[in-house]
Order: sequence, then structure tokens, then C-alpha cells
Amino acid sequence: MNEIAARRWIREFSFGSRMVGRIGAELEWVLVDDGSPGERVNPQRPDLAELTMGRLPGGGVVSFEPGGQIEISSQPQSCVEHLVDALILDVGALTDRLSAAGIRLAEFALDPREPHRVVDHPRYEALERHYARFGSKGRSLMCNAASIQVNVDCGDESQSWTGLRRRWRLANALGPVLVAIFANSPGTGESVWRSHREMMRLQTDPLRIFPLAGQAADPYTQWTDRCLDCFVVGVTSEVGEWIPPEEPFTMRQWLRGSGRRPVHRADLERHLKTVIPPVRPCGHLELRMIDQQKRDDWAVPILVVSALLDDPDGSDAVAKLLDSRDLTCEDWAFAAMLGMTAVGIRELGFACLQITLDVLKRRQLPRSVIHRVASFAERYTYQGLSPADGASVMEERTSVLVPAVDLMQIPDDRAECWQQT
Repeated sequence: MNEIAARRWIREFSFGSRMVGRIGAELEWVLVDDGSPGERVNPQRPDLAELTMGRLPGGGVVSFEPGGQIEISSQPQSCVEHLVDALILDVGALTDRLSAAGIRLAEFALDPREPHRVVDHPRYEALERHYARFGSKGRSLMCNAASIQVNVDCGDESQSWTGLRRRWRLANALGPVLVAIFANSPGTGESVWRSHREMMRLQTDPLRIFPLAGQAADPYTQWTDRCLDCFVVGVTSEVGEWIPPEEPFTMRQWLRGSGRRPVHRADLERHLKTVIPPVRPCGHLELRMIDQQKRDDWAVPILVVSALLDDPDGSDAVAKLLDSRDLTCEDWAFAAMLGMTAVGIRELGFACLQITLDVLKRRQLPRSVIHRVASFAERYTYQGLSPADGASVMEERTSVLVPAVDLMQIPDDRAECWQQT
């Protein structure tokens, strides 16, 4: 491939879905063996290996991340209600099977143990070597982090709420807000980070992981340039090994003749799998900035993203909310550090939860679905808190500052309640 052909292929491969409506998710958890809590769970254990065979009751498939984190990848669904229903079945089945083996799903998005890779894969090995050039955070990100990835369609070429350019801009602009709302990986020791997982992303290979944003940015050009400007982490040999380059070179340089051999389409496809900004186009838009949540709260970010991106009224409301804001990398850092206490971010987070609840009630989703989001908002967002904030802080804010309300009713004077908080 030459550079012109590569640019054309990246565009078609990355922004493949010219539609709106489908939604999927990838749920990751750190595993804890109650019999040996200090040791990582080995995915090769006979009682775990069978989990990766076939599908779960809701259609999802199970895989393991580099540090042994477990992941459910859902099937794309036609609406968020079907997705949540399917994942309820899958998460329940997975929890039961793990419980029988004495293993549970951790309720935080970051493993406090020393990072250690237990899954062998050529891409993971190549990325681990590459990240080491930037320090130790990349290894921790690979081996110790657990996220919720929400996948939505890219959109069409229109200028409406279904338009790709608007969806791209909104998804990136929402990124820091979603980081703050769902921050659930507090740092250890004296660290003040609410989302230590997102902090590690910001301290890894900048081009490979930093967010893409900008109010007027063209998604095709922006994403293609990012992919071409990232370093190649490995070149496959004749036997399929990923061999790290002796001297670093970017994909653009390889396409222009820097490598020992020409670039093939398979090389470009492997390269794109290693470029993982918070919003990644890979045939659909993958939102990667959300920490895994406590208990059954994994459904809340899925419902929030659906309401804000895949509902016409929700999309219009959040577009008006964010049109005057061009969020920068500093906003991402503040959101990761301060969560819902970050000035500017917290007001946006509050408004996004209100918009979400309005959308869910207008669409007459089941009461149990609305209750999930309303309960989360009452426990965290409306208190100015993220899930990472300590229990004592939550109890103090709840008992002193916020009056009890019916979870199914979001009163008009909520703004006044927020100002008190």
C-alpha cells in the first residue's frame, strides 16, 4: 500500500457504519480469588478456560485482557433496552460461574496489585515493549485497568443529530464529563485521582492514547493523520511474530519507505488496533473513557451514552450544552483528578444526568431501567460525587446537603439543590 491508498482504507475501515441506532458494550472487570486475593487469577485454569467457549445466555462472548481481567463483549443490539436485558443475562451467568470457582468481580476499575501480564498475545507483547519507552504507566494500564466501553454507530453524512461529524464532536466533547461522572479508580496512598485509570492513559504514549477533539475538526482527516503519525509497535515476521523496530518509525514513514518491506493491508489493520484514544472509530465509535462501576451500575453509562447520542432530543439538548465548550486535554486531566468536584465539569455532569432521565422517561422505558439511572444520580452525581469518593464523604453529603426525593421524580428545583451542594 502507498500513503494515498492507506488513507482511503483507514477512512472506510474506521467509519464504516453509515447509520445510527445500534449499540453494544464491552464490560471488563478485575478478578479476585477469595482463596488467594493477593494473586492474579490464571485464565488458563480449567474451570475458567471453558468460559471463552461459545456464547453466554444473552449472546455475549468472554475473553481475557493482558493482566487477567475478564471481559464480556456483547452483540450489537437495535436499542439500548435490548442491550441492557442481554447483558443482565450475561453478567448474571458469568457471576454465577465465577462464584462457583470462588472468584468474584471487583467493584473498582483498577487492580492495586503489581502489574503483571498473564495473557500471551503478540500484540500485547509488542505494546508492552513499546509502552516501556514512556515509563511504567502503559504496563499498568494494560494489566490493571477495567473499563466499560460503549459502542455506537458512526452516523451518516447529514447535518442532523445522526450526522457523523456532529456525533464525533459530541462523543469527544462528552469524554471528560463521562470520566468525571463515572470515575471509579481512586489512587492509592496520597494520590487524589478519582480515575487513576484515566490518569494512566494520559501518562502513556501521547499520540496513541490522547483524546482527539476540536469543535471544527474533520473526523476523517483528524483520525487518519493520528493513525499515520503513531509509531509502529511491531512488524510481523514470516512466522507471525511481532518484531519491534530497531529504530522507531511511524506508519507514515513506513508507507514512505522506512521499513524493511512494503506495507500490506494486514499491517495497517494490526496497527489500527494499537491506536486507542478515548473515542476510537473502528467501524463504529468506541467510547473508552468510562471506569468499570460498582455492583449493577455498569448499566448506567450505557443508558447515559444512548440517551445523549442516540436520541434526537437528548442529542440536541447536549449539543446546546456543549456548543460553547471546546474541552481540552486539561479538562480530561481535571476530570480524572477531581471527578465531579471539578468546577465546570460538575455542572455539565449534572445536566447530562437530567437530560438522560428526561429521555428515558419520555421513551417510557421500564421503571427498573429508569430506577438504575435515578438511583445512581441520587447517590453520586446530585451530591457532587463520583463513585471513587469515599463512603464517609457520601454519607456526610447525603445527610446534610441533599433532601430525600422520590427516585422516579426529578423536580424542577434540582438546580437549587445543586447550588447548595
